[in-house]
Amino acid sequence: YAGHHGILLPESYNGLGVRNLVFILLQIVSFYRTFRAEPTAAGVHLVFIEEPEAHLHPQMQEVFIRQLSKVAQQLNAQEGVDLPWPVQFVVSTHSSHVANAAGFESIRYFLATSAAGNAGIRHTKIKDLRDGLKDTPEDHKKFLHQYLTLTRCDLFFADKAVLIEGTAERLLLPVILRNLEKAEADMPKLSSQYMTTMEVGGAYAHIFFELLDFLELRSLIITDIDTVTVAGGTACPVHEGTSTSNACLKTWFAGDDHSPATLLGKADADKIKGLKRIAFQRPEADGGPCGRTFEDAFMLANSEIFDIQGATENDKATNAGIEVGKLKKSEFALKHAISETDWKAPGYILDGLKWLATADVPMVEDATAPVVGDGGGAND
Repeated sequence: YAGHHGILLPESYNGLGVRNLVFILLQIVSFYRTFRAEPTAAGVHLVFIEEPEAHLHPQMQEVFIRQLSKVAQQLNAQEGVDLPWPVQFVVSTHSSHVANAAGFESIRYFLATSAAGNAGIRHTKIKDLRDGLKDTPEDHKKFLHQYLTLTRCDLFFADKAVLIEGTAERLLLPVILRNLEKAEADMPKLSSQYMTTMEVGGAYAHIFFELLDFLELRSLIITDIDTVTVAGGTACPVHEGTSTSNACLKTWFAGDDHSPATLLGKADADKIKGLKRIAFQRPEADGGPCGRTFEDAFMLANSEIFDIQGATENDKATNAGIEVGKLKKSEFALKHAISETDWKAPGYILDGLKWLATADVPMVEDATAPVVGDGGGAND
């Protein structure tokens, strides 16, 4: 490579990522030449590429997987031949950048599970997302793919997932989790499990339900009760509401009454469906005030710190909502995530995290146990 002042730079001066990428591309060209040299053309030509993300920065990972499908067309165009190269690339990866850029239609998800009747033996279930999401509305599939691409979500590589409502929950969740594990030392620790956190909002969380079920991923959905005066009406305190504007709650309790009284009366069993659990505001104590959103629930759980007062419990809930209206939510969350961390988490979030931590704890690998398939570690 030409350098400055007449100095030539050796190829070995390239970084490991570039050298690995050049090697992969040269190998692909070599396979193409071999295919062309065969007297009898094969009906299909499989090329396996193992974890091409090694030493590549995230942007290059995405460019590589997007350009890979164009390689065959480019080689054919250079040769000027009519016979296409019937190549299919099979790429294994642990990179969320590669997986999210590839698209649902081309993803095969490897789920490592315990063998039925024998927890000491692991095996792999291979799931075809093209088949698994075939009944999902096209606009939902488009949203999911765009969301995963934009947020670089590790959904395909986690053992558990938390879907949250907004920025405040995302910033404060690590502190809540740390304090919970410190207070309950005997509880299984989510911090040492493969957990991913996704900020999806109450309007979109339900779109993920089918995908979470298909992936068999244990998931906690933390959302807001979002009470309104009437269906389609304006926001109001929980004790003044007659319904909810939250699409996630409406989907979860479809066909049911969505009044605050009914929602608050739901038992824990009603909040669990298969491997999913939903968590939304509840009073910190029986007969106490109930927050409408995370911020006022946070204030009510820490009423002494925020000086939330009122002649009645309902007045306290109303006053908490008024205080929330004065907040800049991101500044509020950063303050209590970094500089002022001596507070109590709202009970509904603790309920959900305890369920997620203690349910389906990933088993410890047994070095003496046989492995069936490719089930050794995180999901591919």
